[in-house]
Amino acid sequence: MNSLERWLLAQLHERQYWEQEATGIAGGQIADPTWYKDRARSFLQILETLTGGEPAAALGHRVVEVGSGPVGIVAFIQAPDRHAIDPLGDYYGAQPEFATFRDRAVTYTTARGEDLPFEDGSVDTLISENALDHVELPRRVVAEFARVLRPGGRLFLRVEVYLPVGAAIHWTLARTRLDPLHPHTFTPRSVVRMLAGMDWAPLYQELSEYAVARRKGLASPSRRGRLLALMGMNAIIQTLVVQKR
Repeated sequence: MNSLERWLLAQLHERQYWEQEATGIAGGQIADPTWYKDRARSFLQILETLTGGEPAAALGHRVVEVGSGPVGIVAFIQAPDRHAIDPLGDYYGAQPEFATFRDRAVTYTTARGEDLPFEDGSVDTLISENALDHVELPRRVVAEFARVLRPGGRLFLRVEVYLPVGAAIHWTLARTRLDPLHPHTFTPRSVVRMLAGMDWAPLYQELSEYAVARRKGLASPSRRGRLLALMGMNAIIQTLVVQKR
């Protein structure tokens, strides 16, 4: 299976996942996608820490989220020109369960991270939340981030990563139908290495605690979740903010 075939399989399962979410919202089992609000709040807190001031002013004029899903973090921050990019954008836009939570001031565009519809140096802030391991070509996506950001522009990147043992197991699962949603496997070091190929200045890095993720996995109601935790395959969250020189 080549990279495009693997990515198309992941997109099929991504759509199925969101179909289940839409059904849950329609049936009242899921109140709303509140995680977008929480992640937007987290992003703004980090930005405020970095700038020592009002985070909204530090965002700049144009803010772009790549891999936004049906609503996006960008719907819960304020900037004059906001864009949400996702390859499943047309599907999301046709679902009334998601449309309710969208911000009409955001421009939602169906596009891939490998080919962003922006001119060179035209973006002030770029957000990628839990998306890089879902794309077809991660290095090309990172190169696109560097192309569209202006000098001084910031990239806010959050990625699911694994420690070495868990990464080895996930690398195998990611190439089979056992984990069809995630075509790629990253470790904290591999993400940093990928960014090192571009002209970035690091501003912030945080790694969630493995022990917390493991305890959560061991307490999972599903047998599969508990088994993965016993195998050491617990994803942790890596958050980075870099600035284009």
